Amino acid sequence: MPTSQLRERQLQQEIDELQEALAEANTELALWEALQSVSKH
Repeated sequence: MPTSQLRERQLQQEIDELQEALAEANTELALWEALQSVSKH
């Protein structure tokens, strides 16, 4: 396999992991904001 193809695959895997982490962070942020709005009332 060409080196560039291998590198591209590694980058794609890193991107997938980052997007997964971002999705988790967004979920936590949404939960935190919901808790904040609830505690204000």
